[in-house]
Amino acid sequence: MPSRTSRKEFHDTPNSPSDEPDSTGDFARPLEEVVDELKAHRLELEMQNRALQETRSELEETLRLSSDLYDHLPIGYVTLTPQGRIIQANLTAAKWLRRRRENLAGAYLRAFLPAFDAGRFTMHLEFCSQSEDACAIDLALETEDGAPMPVQFSSRRAPVSRAGATKIHTAISMRLKATDTQRALDGANREIAAFDRAIFHELYGALNTIRSSAHCALGESIEPGKRTALLQRVETETSRTQETLRKLREYVNLRRQTMTHADVDLEHLVERVHDSMSGLIKERRAEVIIERPLPGVHGSSLALAQVLTNLLTNALTFVAPDRPPKIRVSASRQGSFVVLRVIDNGIGIPLDEHERIFGLFECGSIQSACPGAGIGLAIVRSAAERMQGRVWVESTPREGSCFCVELPKSD
Repeated sequence: MPSRTSRKEFHDTPNSPSDEPDSTGDFARPLEEVVDELKAHRLELEMQNRALQETRSELEETLRLSSDLYDHLPIGYVTLTPQGRIIQANLTAAKWLRRRRENLAGAYLRAFLPAFDAGRFTMHLEFCSQSEDACAIDLALETEDGAPMPVQFSSRRAPVSRAGATKIHTAISMRLKATDTQRALDGANREIAAFDRAIFHELYGALNTIRSSAHCALGESIEPGKRTALLQRVETETSRTQETLRKLREYVNLRRQTMTHADVDLEHLVERVHDSMSGLIKERRAEVIIERPLPGVHGSSLALAQVLTNLLTNALTFVAPDRPPKIRVSASRQGSFVVLRVIDNGIGIPLDEHERIFGLFECGSIQSACPGAGIGLAIVRSAAERMQGRVWVESTPREGSCFCVELPKSD
């Protein structure tokens, strides 16, 4: 009968709420997973943000050190437009130009030169703005009493900025008056060129890398893995720049400080430096042998400690990765002098680089692995010369090095 069939179909139709499929369970688990992923991502971003803040603090400290070093170098530095208008200057330049630094911006540097030299300086800037190389010119600054102060201007064109404006960095240094000190003058000029290269190339480039990496890391759409790599790059560049600035400050302080000479107990000094470096020695699994007795010398204990620290640091650093450093420290009398020797089993130095490596910012063939931008050995040479001594190296590639420091013997 039709009516019964209809009732049977009616009862077989699932229309009870309890019989409907539960759609909530199909989405509950994926939604919880998304929330968990968002929480994990948020935690990762917070950690990266903390790391970035720490890196930013280190960068600010590096910039502060760089600014402090720039201001107090014994060389005047000015940044100019190609027309010679001053953009910025350090404190030394402001002192020599007899102006407060804040009053120098916008002034023309040629206004501080005699008329003849002002014209020569204008041609000097025109040449520098069109050349990739540094160029130097001897000029005179006008002084309050009217007597010209002989100086040397060493200029080079700066890397083009984002705005596309051309700038010229100029180092102003005093010229030596004695005509029989050409070697010292050449050394001073090399030092000026090295400072120029460090301040306006190495440090400028490093800080640009840090800034661009930090800017990219702050981008909202960047992948977490790439952000971490950028932060690691910022940290590496910041550490390298800080080490360069630390070494550079050590070098400048050594050159400027008054050095008091006295008899030095070399054996006690070597022991003290060895103890201060015990952490690094242990970390490198190095063996340091001190061959006693060590004769006394006449010099500065502070400067000699810097010499030993830098020589031991080099010996611990420049060694083959699969070879634990082995270092011997010895000394012997030779006439009225004592020769201190630091012998290592490192990578060695080619003969044609034996003299060059003692220059400021010179690393020779080990440039890529050189810590502190090649300042350590320059400190060694400067300290030795200020103690009326000298330094040299005896070395063959892959056969280690023997650094020798000759100093007056104690009375």
